[in-house]
Amino acid sequence: MAKIIFISGACGCGKSTFADAYAKYLVQQNHKTCYVIHGDDFHKGFVEPEDKGGFFVNGQASDQILWEDILRFNRDCMIATAERALDQNFDVVIDYVIEDELPRVLALAARQHAVLYYIVLTADAEEIERRLRSRGDIDLIDRALFLKKKLDAMPENKGHLYNNTGKTTDEAIAEIVLDRFAIGCSNDSISETKQVKKTIPIKTIVDAIEETMDGWQQFYNTITGEVESVPDYDSDYADMSEFEDAAAKIEDSDDYVRLPSQYELHEYNIMERFAEEKGNTVLMRALHGRRPYRTFKDMAIDLGLDQEYYAFRTKAYGEIAREWCRENEIPYAEK
Repeated sequence: MAKIIFISGACGCGKSTFADAYAKYLVQQNHKTCYVIHGDDFHKGFVEPEDKGGFFVNGQASDQILWEDILRFNRDCMIATAERALDQNFDVVIDYVIEDELPRVLALAARQHAVLYYIVLTADAEEIERRLRSRGDIDLIDRALFLKKKLDAMPENKGHLYNNTGKTTDEAIAEIVLDRFAIGCSNDSISETKQVKKTIPIKTIVDAIEETMDGWQQFYNTITGEVESVPDYDSDYADMSEFEDAAAKIEDSDDYVRLPSQYELHEYNIMERFAEEKGNTVLMRALHGRRPYRTFKDMAIDLGLDQEYYAFRTKAYGEIAREWCRENEIPYAEK
């Protein structure tokens, strides 16, 4: 399910800086494309001529655009751009001030079946003024302090405020628990986002894959990070009763995802690729005789290639593990 992270807040609260950094954090965590929309970029597109003499009619600019029209144009552009990004299944991070437009963003999330996370950055008044003065935006101070007071008091912002006074961007990212800022989700969406999928090291999946045995299935718990092994119901394992509780727990929970089985690993293909890359006809012939798996591995030992093969297989399992994570939308880490 796609995410919309909308970051609101007065000038001087660090919306743009936080949006860029948080988008990078999301990509690292989820390994999924994220598109950042800075609302002010649309505002910057309005260019007026330095010499307006020819643009005035009866004392008024003939192409005069009211501030409200500019804001409306900006928001139209943001929604349209976000819609296109979400159509591509990208996550979207938007930074702009929300005063009365939250229903429109909620409607976007509903149309796209996305989860909306609404974060309102704020800071102490003295901190906002200090930041604006340091970057030379003195003329924005009064407006920023007015907006801060308004946004802090808005009922719909209760529970969505984050005060970043004295905090670095990295500290803010570490402190913000995204699910606390979810808003406007259906009941199904809320249940999906109550718990965050645990980031799994690729090595953990590879180790589990290498331990896979015929007649057994392994299941990864996306919340706890634990791996459960249970025998197939039609296996020859002697005593299934000791695994009944574990099997029932897996069947009754949506938190478990089955790891690739030994059949799905296609180790024969991995052996074949290794033999082809080495250009070794002895290993190739081993795969076409009786008991190809055992014969191939015995021959690899005789040739002194066994450790090289197992390293090759581990790398191939790593690619299988990454693809499995992507298919099941499970965040992973290389280490």
